[in-house]
Amino acid sequence: MSQPSLLPARAWIVVLLLCAGFLVWCNAALINRANYVTSIAREESVKTADSLTGYANGTRELIIPEHIDRSYDWIAQTQQMLKNRDWRVREIDYENAPFGRLVATASPYRWWLGLVAWGDHLLSGRPLGLSVERAAILADPLLHLLFLVLTTVFVARHFGSLAASSSAVGWATMFPLAAGFLPAVPDDYVLMLGIAPWCILPLIVGLRGLQGSPEATAGNALQIRRANRWFFVAGVAGGLGVWISVDVQIPLLLGIGIGGLFAAWMMRVEDDARAYQSNFTPPWRMWALGGSVTVLLAYLLEKFPGHLGSWELRVFHPLYGVAWLGAGELLVLGTVLLSRTKMKWTASAIIRALAGLAAIAALPVAMWKLNNAGFVTVDLQSFRLTKQMDAVLAPNFLQWLIRDGGSATVWATVLPLLLIAALGWLAWGKAVTKAERAVAAIVLGPVAIAVVLAYFGLRWWQVVDSLLLVVVVVATALVSTSTPLA
Repeated sequence: MSQPSLLPARAWIVVLLLCAGFLVWCNAALINRANYVTSIAREESVKTADSLTGYANGTRELIIPEHIDRSYDWIAQTQQMLKNRDWRVREIDYENAPFGRLVATASPYRWWLGLVAWGDHLLSGRPLGLSVERAAILADPLLHLLFLVLTTVFVARHFGSLAASSSAVGWATMFPLAAGFLPAVPDDYVLMLGIAPWCILPLIVGLRGLQGSPEATAGNALQIRRANRWFFVAGVAGGLGVWISVDVQIPLLLGIGIGGLFAAWMMRVEDDARAYQSNFTPPWRMWALGGSVTVLLAYLLEKFPGHLGSWELRVFHPLYGVAWLGAGELLVLGTVLLSRTKMKWTASAIIRALAGLAAIAALPVAMWKLNNAGFVTVDLQSFRLTKQMDAVLAPNFLQWLIRDGGSATVWATVLPLLLIAALGWLAWGKAVTKAERAVAAIVLGPVAIAVVLAYFGLRWWQVVDSLLLVVVVVATALVSTSTPLA
């Protein structure tokens, strides 16, 4: 691009502070409301440090808006974890009496709630169990601020002031994304909303340098190591997503793979430029390795030593890591084929292709044999747009549209999709290189998958918004010469 950078280099800091202040102001009002509603029904319970909940007789006082059972579960499980001084919760006894039941949900969100509760306990002197209720009010807004700051700083470092400022504004204002981080409604879904952009941003950073001229990249070990590192980081982020929610992360990984294949097709060249094309081979194996290693370590961390034989595929499982390794190998082979580079189908290449297919097939075969829906399990909360009071609830987007027509909520939800059109217009402009178009293709892959799933489950619109933040970054980087994408 020929135009200069549109914002001063440090302007993003001012925008970040304004967005953070806006979130604090909004959440303060919501927190006051949650405290007021709870105080209406509050009884003068005796506080005691010996109780699981911080109150005598194990009572609880916090009223969750809409009485979402999942939020009450996170509070109860975190209180149990802290009371028993155990960093994992494997069984609970407050359901399915008298036997209780096993807990399959991942630990990171309980750890976050526990960390916030410990902070409140140290600062206020409240009983630890009671501090968990206080943490349930603050945890999600604090995560919102944390993701806002971390993502904005990262984008500013790698893509410039305009991209960072646009990303910060999106984090603070985009609906329904911003409505996903509400006080007093704790839910691990917010972790997925924060992790989703990080599954793609490192891929873009890693691609820069691999897509230059053959003279600039051929044999450049430093650029290759840099790309390997960033693809591994993206894999780790995706692995954390699998740990937290396979029903969200697996479709996003599928979208990244589709985007990667489309990017390879975009970078195709004529036979006489075969050497140039050999430089565009993203290190998908490193991406798959980072993800599969993270999934395996998370599984050991959660299940070792007594629960390693579990075959519950509705949550994270090593089979997802195995399938990911196979997908990485097929992505490498697919990139070579789609780029129109001549490829000799040696015995080694055939074996790698068959092994990749077998690794991927292991997951659906296990789901079929075990009669386990795995990552395609339907969560009832997926039909709910946000966790707000009187939030939109519909079986799919079409039914919502028929019922509510052109309401303000509908328009606020769908208008951000114009960012996709904006990126397409920029990426396929005459002044954009093939490499930059390939980056856009990788970004739009998971976005397309998320939009399709948002038709069937309204909560997916929050994920769509979190991915559109990456679209904003790429689009603004394309109009700023200070940080070219390739």
